[in-house]
Amino acid sequence: PILVVLRALALLRSGQRDEALAAVAVLEKQPSVDMDALSMVMLLCREADDMALGARVYEAAFALPASSEQLGTELYFVLGRVREFARQQRVAMQLYKRFHDVKFLYWSALSLMAQDTFEDTPESHKALKPLLNLSCKLIERTFAKLDDNSSQTLPVPYVRVYVQ
Repeated sequence: PILVVLRALALLRSGQRDEALAAVAVLEKQPSVDMDALSMVMLLCREADDMALGARVYEAAFALPASSEQLGTELYFVLGRVREFARQQRVAMQLYKRFHDVKFLYWSALSLMAQDTFEDTPESHKALKPLLNLSCKLIERTFAKLDDNSSQTLPVPYVRVYVQ
């Protein structure tokens, strides 16, 4: 995978943008969890101004069983860059289910808030408010299960204020 990306980067820098993006698109069909190759894919996608391709490559890699928390985290933030907040919220929930870290619930709530902010239609506000309330309850329950010595802080007030 790293050789494919290096070749694509060379093509891009020599002015052959379409060929470079086609070369990287192969990684969408044959994904890899090689973090170095994926980082270079993002570098190439930034230079080519096609972050959506980078998001698709990361999603394909995250779908593999050998994917890591780091890969999922990077996918979450890539989806934020391309304003795919619904997909971002689903990734946050997948991360929570796989790794059981409360911060992913908070990320899910933040993605719902972003959907509510950027998808500015009355229908989306009406549909997302119950999901935001559910997110708050889920986060509160999770924090209630933590012991008092936990170093994690409760982010719910910020989400709760947003919902009201």
